[in-house]
This record gives sequence, structure tokens and C-alpha cells, in this order.
Amino acid sequence: MDLIEKAAEKLGRMGKSSLIEKAADRITDGAHTENDVSGPNLVENGDAGADGGEIKSKILEAEPSARYSRRVEIDLDRLRMEGFVTPDAERTRVAEEFRIIKRPLLLKAFSRDKNVVKNGHLVMVTSAKPGEGKTFTAVNLAMSIASERDLTVFLVDADVSHPSVPRIFDLSARKGLVDILDDKNFDMSDALIRTNLDNFSILPAGKVHPNSTELLASGHF
Repeated sequence: MDLIEKAAEKLGRMGKSSLIEKAADRITDGAHTENDVSGPNLVENGDAGADGGEIKSKILEAEPSARYSRRVEIDLDRLRMEGFVTPDAERTRVAEEFRIIKRPLLLKAFSRDKNVVKNGHLVMVTSAKPGEGKTFTAVNLAMSIASERDLTVFLVDADVSHPSVPRIFDLSARKGLVDILDDKNFDMSDALIRTNLDNFSILPAGKVHPNSTELLASGHF
């Protein structure tokens, strides 16, 4: 067995990819875009070896090494008509009220002095009883923060018993937070929803699960 065969066998035992496979991964990364993440690739690569000879390799049906979440168009006009805050809206009473709410939250979360709050960028909206406006508040607060120039907002629907965020944004959401908590190998990109607002993404509640409360109380969450 020559040195190349021994090296190949050693790499196989170690579970490491070869240089060709690594090159395939890099080529695949560059070949796929957010709108084109499926389908085989045929790549032919030529490079000069140390002895001046040309090394050619063909990589058939290379699998994409990155996954992309689904993107949806939010109907901002409809949201505005229904009384929700939108980043492009004119000044309204609701918009001003949520500006007042968000300002101290942002100061505590991103302050550069001793007033900063640990994990202050995580905000939970909750209440003791249903129908008190949790979703309305969470959506409006998220949309108000999304109007900031330098912040990214990630809205998580953790009302796993009565999720309503998909209805507000008119989403057909089948997977979400519960699916991630129920399966540690679940790829988050399969549940995360990007929107036509570049700095605003949504994670729906996901499937109905008999142990949803226990999942929310788990260490994985």
C-alpha cells in the first residue's frame, strides 16, 4: 500500500473529508444562492500540480453545504389597516405608544454603561389570562423595534397552545418552536421564516404537542 492509499485510509478512519471534498463544499457554497439551493452540480476543476502536470477532478451531484430558511412577503398595508405598527407607516397613536415602550428596553439592552441588563435583548411578553393582548403587544413591539436602523428582530411565538402569530402575518406555518424543542437534530432553518423586512424574522409556535409545556420547561429551550 503506497503513501497516498495509506493517507486516504487514515482520513477515512478519522472521518475527515479529502481536499477534493472540501473544495466541493466551497464550490457548492458559492454556486448556490438563496433562490437556488437544490439540484446537482457538475464541477470540473483544473490545477497545476507540483510536477507541472495538470490535475483534473470531476465532482458529481455535490450536495449543498448550507440551508436557507423560507422567505415570505408580509402584507404591510393589511397590517397597517388592522391597527398594527409597520416600519414604513406614518406616525399614529399606537406607533407612538410603542416607541415609548421600546425606548427604555433598548437602553437597558444595549447601554454601554453600568445600566446594561444581562440578556436584555431578550424580551418576553406574557399575561395571566388569555385575550389580554399578548400577541398584539409582542407583534407591535417587534415591528416597532424593526424600524430601528441597526437592530435585527426575531419574533418567537411561544404560545404553543393557541398560536396566533401565523394568522396575523397570514403564514402557512407547519413547523416551529415545538419542532425544534422536540427534536435536537431538527434544522432551525426548516422553521425560521425570513420576511421582506430584512431585519425581521419569525419563528412560529409549530406543531401541537401533548407535552408542549414540558418542552418549554426543558433545558434545551
